[in-house]
Amino acid sequence: MFGLFKKKPATSGPDPRLLRLLEVYQGLEGQVEALYADVRHSPPELRFFAMSAISVYAQSYGQLPQREMEALITSFTEQALALLIARMPQASFELLHQAFADRFGEYAALIIEVSNAESESDLQQSTLALINVLDRRAKVERDMVDAIAPALGLVMPLTHCQADVRDAMVA
Repeated sequence: MFGLFKKKPATSGPDPRLLRLLEVYQGLEGQVEALYADVRHSPPELRFFAMSAISVYAQSYGQLPQREMEALITSFTEQALALLIARMPQASFELLHQAFADRFGEYAALIIEVSNAESESDLQQSTLALINVLDRRAKVERDMVDAIAPALGLVMPLTHCQADVRDAMVA
């Protein structure tokens, strides 16, 4: 009888971790775009890279059951692709999703190498390797000397992104 008077739980809104991951994604995307502001490039490629970084770090720090982690990463990917579609109305979700899936493995491996660098030399090599792949995918042509500045400029945004994602996943 008294069950009729129990307060019903409020319907939950979006997962706060997802919202925070999307904020971090947009911040990293902007920082990576700034590194490429002075060269002609493919903006979607930089967004695929930022999505990869967020996904890698979320899985590293998530400490969630497998099913919950998959749901969170899937939701993040869908939302990030929706933001990309808003900027590219001629593209389809399926096309963008496939492009992201094709690139994720390569970006993920390189992002992990940068994160796991144990020396300054390892960090330089792994960051240059990452910039070289990002340049190739973003259709940017520059020599190794010209790639050093963006490579150095990428380390700090990735470090901040990693910390922000960690904080979002444990909050």
